[in-house]
Formats: sequence, structure tokens, C-alpha cells
Amino acid sequence: MLSKRNNIWRFAGSIALLVTVGCGLQVTRAGSNAITAIAITPTSAAIFTKQTAQLHAIASYSDGSTADITLLAIWTSSAPTIVTLNDQKKVTCVAAGTSQVSVTSKGFTATAPVTCSTQQLESVHLAATPSVIRSNAPFQYQMLGTYTDGTIVDLTANATWATDPLIASVNPHGLVSCNNPGAATL
Repeated sequence: MLSKRNNIWRFAGSIALLVTVGCGLQVTRAGSNAITAIAITPTSAAIFTKQTAQLHAIASYSDGSTADITLLAIWTSSAPTIVTLNDQKKVTCVAAGTSQVSVTSKGFTATAPVTCSTQQLESVHLAATPSVIRSNAPFQYQMLGTYTDGTIVDLTANATWATDPLIASVNPHGLVSCNNPGAATL
């Protein structure tokens, strides 16, 4: 018989405990390598409404090392009606204004302002596109957006990329690789 209670699976008399493990995260031993400071990078962000940006929490340790603790720290927004945070600790502007985004870990706190603008996207274009991509040389496309105030913003990370997978493949960041000879629309 199989049953689950409080993350403990029972298999006909045997018990298995399910444990969530964070792979790729640095873990330090308390006391021997303590956090001495925490910082947010970048130190400020200016983005448009409905756009997302990634902030990182960087911990400094007593041995002089640093580590990205973005997913381990506690994040808050002073104005959640302007800036929200998702599970990956990315900030999204939902309205015009400024919010102080704070990160806390082991009693240390850092704060960074996030300013949101309501300019409207007027046009988009790809920067410097090659006519041919070699099979052994992937090409990184960059999507730029021009806003009503004339500001040009890199939208590459916010774009949804797609192409004919028989000819080429494209990752979520606009990196295109050739799969077979031919032409494909990006």
C-alpha cells in the first residue's frame, strides 16, 4: 500500500522522506564562513511597464568570497502596485512609479530602486542580422524596441523566439543555430 502524509511516503511498512534539494546553489557552513554583507546587482533598474528585469542578491563572506544567493534570499517590494516579484526573483513593472526592492538574508539587507516608465512601444527591429548563418557558428540575434520618447531598449530577453526546427533552432535568448541547410523565417 502507498500513502503520503507530511511529505513522507509509506510503502508497505517502509518510509521514504521527500527532500527538496537546490542544485547549483552555494551552501556555506554557519560560523566558519559567515555573511558579512549583501548587495543587489544591478544597484538600480529603469524599465518600462509590463517588462521584467532580473536582479541578483550577492552575499559577501568572511573569507572574502562572494556568492549569488538570489533564490535563497527573501525579496520584497515597497510598492507592489508598481513592482512585483516572481518566484525566480525577477521584477516586473505593473504601473508607472518607483519602488524600493529589498533583499534580506541572515540579518543583512540591501535595497535598490526600480523605476517604471509608461512609454509606449512604437516599433521593433533586429539589430545587425547576417544573411547566412554557418552550421558551426551560432548567431546571437538582438531585438531592439523604439519607444514613443525615442528611447531604444534591448528587448531580446522579453521576445518570444521561434523558427522552423527542421532548418534551425533558436533558444529563448535569440541564439540561432543551423540544423540543416535551407532557409527559415525567424
